[in-house]
Amino acid sequence: MRRLLLNILFLTASPWVIADSIFFSADFADKDGLSDWKVGEPPNWAVNEDGQMQSIFPEGTPFPGCRSPFFEAEGDLRFEFDFCLNEAREVQFKVNHTGGGHLYRLMISNVGVKLRVNRNQQIPIPEASDVGMVQQRLEPNEWYTLVMESRDGKVTVQIDEGESHEFEIEWSKYPVGSLGLASRGGDVLLDNIVVAAAPGTEKKDNAAVLENEMEKRIPASVPASTLVPHKTEPVAVVEDLDPILEKDWLGPLDDFLARHCFDCHDDAVMKGELDMYSLGTDLSDPETLRIWVRIFDRVKAGEMPPEKKPRPEEGDKTDFLAALQPVLVAGHELHDEVVLRRLNRLEYENTVNDLFGLDMRLAELFPEDAQKHGFDNNGSGLTLSTELIELYLKAAHQVVDRIYGHEEKPEPFTYDGPLRPLISENMFVRWGKLMEVDGATIVYSSNQGAGTQLSNLKLPVEGRYRFRFHLEPWQSEAPVMFQVQTGILTRSGDKRFHGYYEIPPGGRVVEVTDWMVPGESIYPRPFGTMNNIAAFTAPSKGKLTIHDYEGTGLAIKRVEIEGPLDPTPTVARQQLFQGIDPATATVNEARKIFERLLPRAFRRPVTGTEVFRYTSQVKALLNEGRTFEEAMRWGLVAMLTSADFLFLDESRANDEGEIDDYALASRLSYFLWSSLPDGELRGLAASGRIRDPEILQAQAERLLRDEKADAFTRGFAHQWLDLREIDATSPDTKLFPEFEDFLKFSMVRESEAFFEEVLGKNHSIREFIDSDWLMLNPRLAKHYGIKAEFGGPGEEFQRVSLPQGHERGGILTQASVLKVTANGANTSPVNRGVWTLENLLGIHPPPPPPGIPAVVPDVSGAKTLRQLLDAHRDEESCASCHQKIDPPGFALESFDPVGASRNHYLFQGSRKRLPVDATGVTSDGQIFRNIQQFKEILQGEIEQVSHGLAEKLLTYATGRAMGFSDREEIHRLVETVSEDGYPFRDLIHAVVQSEIFRQP
Repeated sequence: MRRLLLNILFLTASPWVIADSIFFSADFADKDGLSDWKVGEPPNWAVNEDGQMQSIFPEGTPFPGCRSPFFEAEGDLRFEFDFCLNEAREVQFKVNHTGGGHLYRLMISNVGVKLRVNRNQQIPIPEASDVGMVQQRLEPNEWYTLVMESRDGKVTVQIDEGESHEFEIEWSKYPVGSLGLASRGGDVLLDNIVVAAAPGTEKKDNAAVLENEMEKRIPASVPASTLVPHKTEPVAVVEDLDPILEKDWLGPLDDFLARHCFDCHDDAVMKGELDMYSLGTDLSDPETLRIWVRIFDRVKAGEMPPEKKPRPEEGDKTDFLAALQPVLVAGHELHDEVVLRRLNRLEYENTVNDLFGLDMRLAELFPEDAQKHGFDNNGSGLTLSTELIELYLKAAHQVVDRIYGHEEKPEPFTYDGPLRPLISENMFVRWGKLMEVDGATIVYSSNQGAGTQLSNLKLPVEGRYRFRFHLEPWQSEAPVMFQVQTGILTRSGDKRFHGYYEIPPGGRVVEVTDWMVPGESIYPRPFGTMNNIAAFTAPSKGKLTIHDYEGTGLAIKRVEIEGPLDPTPTVARQQLFQGIDPATATVNEARKIFERLLPRAFRRPVTGTEVFRYTSQVKALLNEGRTFEEAMRWGLVAMLTSADFLFLDESRANDEGEIDDYALASRLSYFLWSSLPDGELRGLAASGRIRDPEILQAQAERLLRDEKADAFTRGFAHQWLDLREIDATSPDTKLFPEFEDFLKFSMVRESEAFFEEVLGKNHSIREFIDSDWLMLNPRLAKHYGIKAEFGGPGEEFQRVSLPQGHERGGILTQASVLKVTANGANTSPVNRGVWTLENLLGIHPPPPPPGIPAVVPDVSGAKTLRQLLDAHRDEESCASCHQKIDPPGFALESFDPVGASRNHYLFQGSRKRLPVDATGVTSDGQIFRNIQQFKEILQGEIEQVSHGLAEKLLTYATGRAMGFSDREEIHRLVETVSEDGYPFRDLIHAVVQSEIFRQP
């Protein structure tokens, strides 16, 4: 489908004289066609052997782009070029104004061409806006010619000899300064680029500036020739979805819509802000698709038409849904594209540690990843910024530092003795915060001013150190809780909390191991003892001293310190070099290292070209006189900051349309371990056996039994239950004085332990709704008012049976969930209701209509929030949603903002004690009098709960949101576990075996 651009069609169609209007052209036949383009560094565009411009995905460039030389064009323009999508999911042709921003751009994908206007200094619109769509199927590996003309505020677009489409864009009259090209998802080929302009337009000479910029971008120590243009293999053609969408799919629905929908949703009434007369049918538009899906769901649920309107016959309703369903499936599949998924910070930390055998705290170096669709591993939310790239570079150098370790074995550091020499003497004498009895340091205070920082501890070198504290309760026959922090122990310093430890009357030794750097220290102190020590001052004041205090304290009898514990050379260094002597190593040894390391780091086989890319950098640095370790440092840093390492590429499909074996191994390991595949998974991928259902199930079970599956709890359960929001609010200390840090710690640990127990014992999903057991420690049992015998230390959790009909049980009544759904002073039935619908039932209520004020609690205590909501629901626009949202929230009103049971509300500064009302009626008319009865109603919705949980598991496992086209498969896998009573572990196995899990 190649054609010359200076053809008869161009001569006759163009209003300009060719001799005067050829403004810019590039056919790349001379292999030097990139000389007029800024291609960036490393080069992400090349001219291939066929004289075509080809985009290439280099390291760290997930969206390769380039720009033409600057020129200035006033008035009309015509653009024409040949393109072949090849592996690219999207190609963008950008028309830039003289200031550099986009005036408009064409976004070319396999479903056609979309025209978009961008917000910039020239265009006063609030955000990017899609102007229109040219729907035309564009096959991979086929050549097409695109012609675009900009004339008097109108833009026309034509592909090959197809229909010409016209769009109004007044911004197209602005001066054009340059052109841009970019590709997403893989390679694209371009050729014969021609720009024609109105006569008299002059091109600026920018060649010298461009050449200087390119020289600056390519460091002399890294040859620019390491990136070799390559040919790409043909990709599998996606099944054609257009036949369904190209038909008049709205026609069969018109009669139903006219009889049941248009009365309330036309351009005059527009109830719910919905005008179905103007609602489009272009399901490539996400908002249009979302509205049609909502129409489908509300009709299916019987919510629309509303009860007061004539109800459709069941057959009519069935026919309507049957006609709309395949359309929505096809529409969703237009959007169901693979997104290159960057590792989130937990995955990055685990991947680096497992790759090199390290134990580094890397996640804390990065900002929190954005959550999309409930999880922070969703590809659409994992953006890459300049600041983040700088952090990756910094982290990579720290990783190499840790691998290399100390050049010489450091002298061992040991201490075994009393705590006093390691603490400021002022804490004993001047401030009187501590005292010494028989060599033991006695500390009463549990706050940050306790005074037991080991400020005199001078660690000689960076490394892993072990601290062993010999402890006993002081002046107490009951156990005393102990807490430990390490790090920079100033108020604003970076402190790391290690945990709580119960010290029984007979004493206990607590051991803490941490990676420490010189300048850091450790802070041991009791928890839950006296908080304010100001009443006891130094003897010179003539008042009570610490020696007069008769309350509970902690005796730190002795401390042992030793380190650094890691051997020299480090284990990671030995694994990296594996017998290679860096003093005599050459580029050949570097090649052997990368041949061994790159397949693990990139989670797939690598080509000789990829290995050469890294070894050539090492060779260039060795030629400059760098040592082998210095040269390898830059190679390792380049690997750790490359797109191949930082991104999970799940786009390559096999002949059956499933992700390839290596991507399947990675998807399984990142689902359950949040880390790269181990040797066994890689071996099964290499042999082609991993997708065998029995082997895949056995591997999923193996991963779940491994200690690394703790990442599944931290990654999935924490986000499913919103445990990461535990610190989002601070409870009012006057209303809830019982709330403290150990209770908060216990809240989160209870939910973790409960999730792990259900998973480990393969309990039914029903246990998440309600259970006759909990995972408790003594502190949380006290908070719940539950009496139980505990056999281990007070920080440990154990399974506790509950009496029949107890209000606790399941996840809804766990203190962590009750706290994260409250604001610290009040509870909101709306917040807790929305949480229950979204997190437990998988139902996503729409946001409130614009202009509807929020319901604000009455802080005077004159009215409860429930009473205020009754008035709020009188608004017709609010009632339909609140019928679903409020009942779960009402059922949970018998629990306060810190998860304790209550019968009355508490208000700050008010003596009023309004009674709690935890009764309600569900949207389908079921009455409940308390939380126990509401949980019984939820047990009747077990299929919906399982469906919602399966959807969340698949969203987390695949890194993308589930949509309409996924519903049938989700329903199928829920059915597979229903016969056995919905066991949770079996549901995870069903997820792994599902088509969704195996697809790109």
